[in-house]
Amino acid sequence: MGFLHTQQTSFGDDARQAGRDAIDSLRRWPLWFTLGIRDIFVQYERAIIGPFWLTLQAGAWIGAIIFVFAGILDESGRDYAAYVAIGLVLFNFVTATVTNGSEVFIQNRIVIHSHPSPFFAYVLRLVVSSLFQLVLQSIAIIVTFVIIGQGLSSQAWLAIPGLMLGVLMCLVLAMTFGLAGIRFGDFRFAMLAIMRLMLFVSPIMWRPETGGWLKKIAANINPIAYYIEIVRGPMLGQVPSLWVYGAALAWLVGFTLIAIIWFIHSRRTISMWV
Repeated sequence: MGFLHTQQTSFGDDARQAGRDAIDSLRRWPLWFTLGIRDIFVQYERAIIGPFWLTLQAGAWIGAIIFVFAGILDESGRDYAAYVAIGLVLFNFVTATVTNGSEVFIQNRIVIHSHPSPFFAYVLRLVVSSLFQLVLQSIAIIVTFVIIGQGLSSQAWLAIPGLMLGVLMCLVLAMTFGLAGIRFGDFRFAMLAIMRLMLFVSPIMWRPETGGWLKKIAANINPIAYYIEIVRGPMLGQVPSLWVYGAALAWLVGFTLIAIIWFIHSRRTISMWV
């Protein structure tokens, strides 16, 4: 009984320390918010158009996918162009968060060892950086809508809570994969390969309802598909079903529990593993 009591107390102490870490991180929002925006500008500081290269890259990808796959998939009309534009930009946001999240603590190892700070702040900084990238790439969506003459529907406001759920999911994934990245040296490389594959098995270039049963299965077991749908659907005048929202919430709750428990157990050893 004494041993059991010690273990419970230890977990409780770890939980309180993890909670303080999260609270301290949120209180320092001016720091990680500013640094998150700065990270994007630093990458393009010597470029003439700066971070707007992200906008051009997104626009080029959207145009290339429409040009190549519209004929292959027998798609036509402005709806497909809008479908691809929104899906690709949202997928890029998830990819940036997940792949960079898998090495978020490793990239900050020098700061972690030299100037201890709340660990959750590094994850928040990463998500802010990915969100800023999303904003810049969203300009490509606006341009696409203007070119094809597509307007927003009256249901478009539903994309806001959908995007908020997506941001929370990316925040949780960044923490989970960041902890995995410091424990398993090959994890970040595996995530790069997986996310490249996910581009083709996610409903970005194709629609689940127009394909065979394999596409439907791929869409149903793919968490990315749900978070894209709860943002893209309303912007295209479609209200996602309760099943889609329920699945998105279920994935969020599941990964949140994993992230919280893992962070509580691993927080004390992050400095050692990086």
